[in-house]
Amino acid sequence: MVTTIAGSSSLGIKDGRALEAQFLVPSGLARAANGTLYVSDPAAQRIRQMLSDGTVRTVAGSGPLGTLGLSVAGGYRDGPALEALFDQPAGMAVGPDGALYIADSFNACIRKLQNGTVSTVVGKPGESRAVDGDATAARLVLPLSLSFDKSGTLWIADYGAGIRYLTQGQLGTIKTKSYGDVQVTSVSVEPEADGVVVAATPQLVYVYDRTTKTDSYFGTLNDGEDGPFGRPDQLAAIGNDQVVFTDARNNNVRYMRLPHAGFDTTFYSRTIAGGELEKGIFNAGFADGAGAAARFYSPRGVVWAGDSVIVADAGNHRLRRVSLPHFRRSEGRLSESDHYDASHYEVVYISASNAFWDTTGDDSICASLERVVDASHRVTRPARCHTVRLDAAQLPQVANYIKTALLFRHIDVLVIGANPSAASQYPASGSNAAGLPALHAAMSDLAGQIKPTGARLVMMWLNDNFLVSDDESLMIHDTVVRSFVDQTVSVVARFEGTFASLRDLPIVQYDTYNDFLNYEKQPDHLPLFVNPGTHLNSRGNAFLGERLASFLVAAGLVK
Repeated sequence: MVTTIAGSSSLGIKDGRALEAQFLVPSGLARAANGTLYVSDPAAQRIRQMLSDGTVRTVAGSGPLGTLGLSVAGGYRDGPALEALFDQPAGMAVGPDGALYIADSFNACIRKLQNGTVSTVVGKPGESRAVDGDATAARLVLPLSLSFDKSGTLWIADYGAGIRYLTQGQLGTIKTKSYGDVQVTSVSVEPEADGVVVAATPQLVYVYDRTTKTDSYFGTLNDGEDGPFGRPDQLAAIGNDQVVFTDARNNNVRYMRLPHAGFDTTFYSRTIAGGELEKGIFNAGFADGAGAAARFYSPRGVVWAGDSVIVADAGNHRLRRVSLPHFRRSEGRLSESDHYDASHYEVVYISASNAFWDTTGDDSICASLERVVDASHRVTRPARCHTVRLDAAQLPQVANYIKTALLFRHIDVLVIGANPSAASQYPASGSNAAGLPALHAAMSDLAGQIKPTGARLVMMWLNDNFLVSDDESLMIHDTVVRSFVDQTVSVVARFEGTFASLRDLPIVQYDTYNDFLNYEKQPDHLPLFVNPGTHLNSRGNAFLGERLASFLVAAGLVK
């Protein structure tokens, strides 16, 4: 849900009750440990503060509005906070000393607000250039965003210089090796002690690992495209390789999950508020409410506030709260509350990229499965589902994961999502020549390993030969059906051969083909897949989770 927490429809610099206060262009945000929210307004050249009682007040900056009433002239002056001058203050961060640090972008400085006084920490107005070294002599180019890590190091997105850091009075620059782009607009450090540094440019997202001192990037290099995650403007790392960010170009708020070696090998992004599609300015507007129906206009700053994020909706002159859905973490990044235990009916779904696209909230594979299993009242324990993504894994890799997991985890049902059309993915040798006999031998060994634990093994057959349409799933047009008649016969034979090969083993087999085919036969059915990549969309996630849960209940595995 999106709700407005401060600002009115009128432009201005008015303090007072939150929903009656006025902003010009609220842009940067920072949040103190006690919940106090700081807002930079570069058009007003001021820093505002929103207290827990809902009061907005100016805490730093001065200067009269111009004749048009749209902006205040910039300047530079340290001293008493309400007499200080700024020139386009942007990103901010609260330091371990409790002071507010401000990226005074056009003055090429980092300023500090503490005890009612503004002072300059590093940089000098009129000397916009990249110089590392002692803070008294170091220089910045165009600082736009700030973030502190656990050790007290201040990370700076310095547009034109790159990712920079200030520690123990010394300013340094990260020499990125993966691409070298220096147009950094935002930086955020994960809250864990060993968390990575995430930075955005107009085209890329950088991830810098402070432990290994390595970096990587994701995104499109084509300025004419928005790539797989739109155009990140400001980032807020929320832990466990997860980021929430604003997309000012597409006027929405999005979620990104970064890769994690061994389990999630690709980044993932989805819109959580402000319109579903990449519609650019056509998404712009103002509306509170459910995520997809809410509207923003040039959202800029974003700050994490526990179960929500606060967004500076610059074009609407407001602050908005976006409540966050439950982000289902990958196997490699489970939090304490997500760990397996005997008090839950634990289902593990192992697959390739379709498992990875199980993402958030009630539209995920796991959420739907949990809902249906719980509603069956077959188990006294609440159901809990986990997804494990193993791309292009040979069966021995899957078996090795399962054996390892069973050593220290309570698991009731293991579901392996398999594609019989790519049987070479599963034989022990990994060779086409091995065929079904090798598959049988490997699965027999795996079943033997699982049996003493009491877990049940399910092979869920996912046939991707029919994931062929541009926007929907199996077979939409008669022409598509006719073109796949011959292939259908081959696929059915492949299914039957696979089933026959495993029939004598204690493995439950579920063929999704008829479930998806029957869905396609329904009048006015809606898309289940997205392209490119023929991955399940949110509706497809829910459908697969519901059908898998119904199968587990019908097969007597839920008890």
